[in-house]
Amino acid sequence: MRADGQPARPGSTTTATEHLDLFVSNYVKFSYNDSHRCEFKGERTYCAQTAYEGDRPTLFHNNGDGTFTDVTEKRVWRSWLGAPGRGEHATSMTTAGPDLFVARDASPNLLLITSTTVLSRNAALDAEVALSAEGAARAGMGVDSGDVNGDGRPDFIVTNFNDEQHTLFLNLGKFPFHEATRESGLAALTRFYVGWGAHFIDYDNDGNLDLVLANGHINPVIEKTRMDVL
Repeated sequence: MRADGQPARPGSTTTATEHLDLFVSNYVKFSYNDSHRCEFKGERTYCAQTAYEGDRPTLFHNNGDGTFTDVTEKRVWRSWLGAPGRGEHATSMTTAGPDLFVARDASPNLLLITSTTVLSRNAALDAEVALSAEGAARAGMGVDSGDVNGDGRPDFIVTNFNDEQHTLFLNLGKFPFHEATRESGLAALTRFYVGWGAHFIDYDNDGNLDLVLANGHINPVIEKTRMDVL
């Protein structure tokens, strides 16, 4: 978005008068005074995300002088605040400017559409990217966009917990998106992984996007019950 509050147009080049704003997805409210003690078979382990109250994301407006102003209350719809966010990615879905995909842990993902200077509409349910096909919220961690099938539209990858598969959403140019997780082979490749970061890159310079995924389980005693999970 530009410093005057207007979103940059798709394909536009940032100039000296345009300054990038920042959207920060926060996770949960945590305090060492109430850290929660969770155990598995007598051993200390990480607590589930649902043990904590979700924290709100923050939108910072770039003032153009090296400082930022928190404009979350003004430019982000209040009903979207307060759920655990993990990753976010801005891309242009509309001509109004950069829209925002937010991957959320144990909460429905968000697809926030820009209207003038406000993230005014959550289109995730219409786009069918908020929940699984069974209607369950997954453990959204990382997200990236790229034109996977060469049609000129941004598609999305979202990493999730083991047994949920990392999810590939193809942008058909209209809602809903098409979930291509199984047909792409991604379901079989990622079923046993806990995913974190994701990034599309043409690694071998053949003109097709490749995918880099960062994986790793958070439960230090997971091998006591699941030897197949990584």
